[in-house]
Amino acid sequence: MEVKDAENYIEQVKDDLDVVCISGGEPFIYYDTLVKVVESATRIGISSIWVFTNGFWAQTDDVVREKLVPLKKKGVTKMIFSVDAYHQEFVPLDFVKRAIQITMELGIDAEVDARFLGPPSARNSQNLTTRRMLRQLRPLKVEISEGQPWYVGRAAELLSHHVEQKFGLPLEKCCKIWSIGDLMKPEGVDIDQYGNVMVCPGISVGNTNKKTLSDITRYYDYHENSIIRAIAEGGPTELVEKAKGKGYFPREGYINKCHLCYDVRKFLRPYYPEILTPENCYMT
Repeated sequence: MEVKDAENYIEQVKDDLDVVCISGGEPFIYYDTLVKVVESATRIGISSIWVFTNGFWAQTDDVVREKLVPLKKKGVTKMIFSVDAYHQEFVPLDFVKRAIQITMELGIDAEVDARFLGPPSARNSQNLTTRRMLRQLRPLKVEISEGQPWYVGRAAELLSHHVEQKFGLPLEKCCKIWSIGDLMKPEGVDIDQYGNVMVCPGISVGNTNKKTLSDITRYYDYHENSIIRAIAEGGPTELVEKAKGKGYFPREGYINKCHLCYDVRKFLRPYYPEILTPENCYMT
C-alpha cells in the first residue's frame, strides 16, 4: 500500500478511529513504508498504533533497536508477534524472543499471537511444538493470545484435512467477525493494497478506488450486500442455499462455520466478483 493511500484512509475516518493496526504479509519487509505510515497516523491524531510481525528481522540486539526505536518515537504503541509451529519453521524463536524482550524494554506493549491446529488443547505434533515454544517465552512474561487459524484461504486449503470435521453443515450464525463486531454492525475494517475494504477475509464492502473510505463506512448497510445479508441473517447455511441453485454440492463435513463459509464463497466467487474479493483469498 502506498503511504499516501494509508494516510488518506486514516484522515477520512479519524474521528471514528480508535486503533490503526498494520499487518500483512509482513510489514517489516517494507520498513520505510511502515515508519512513514506510523508517522502519518500519529500526526493525524491516532493514539493506538499496532504492528503485526513474525520477527524475522530481529537478528541482533542492535538491529532490533535500530528498527524499534524509530517506530517508538513515531508512535507505535503495541507489537504483536506470531509464534507457532508454522512461523518458526522459517523464523528462529531466538529472533522473536530478542524482539519481544527489547520491545518491552523500550516501553512498547508486546503480545504473542499463537495459532493451533484444532483447539489449543488438541494433542498433535504441531501443537506440541507450539506449546514447547510458548514455554520458552514464559520468563519474558509477555501476554499470549491462543486460537485456531481462521479456516479460510491457505489455512482452509492446507490445514483443514488435518483437523477433525463434523458431519453435516454447521448451523451456527456469525456472532463475530475478523474485524471485530458483527456483520450487521462491524466495528472495524481491513483494507488491502488494492483498495478492497473487508469486514472478513475475502468479503468486500466496497473499494476505495470507486468510493471514499468515509462513504463506505458511514453508509454501510448489510442489507445492500447480498452475500453479507445472507450470512448475517441466516448464517453460512443461507449461502449454501444460494449456491445450490448454481450447482454447489456441500461436503460431508466441515470444521466450523468459517470453513463452510469459505468453501461456499469460493464456489460463488465467479458470480459475485465485486464482493468476494481479492482473488488471492480463494486461490488454492
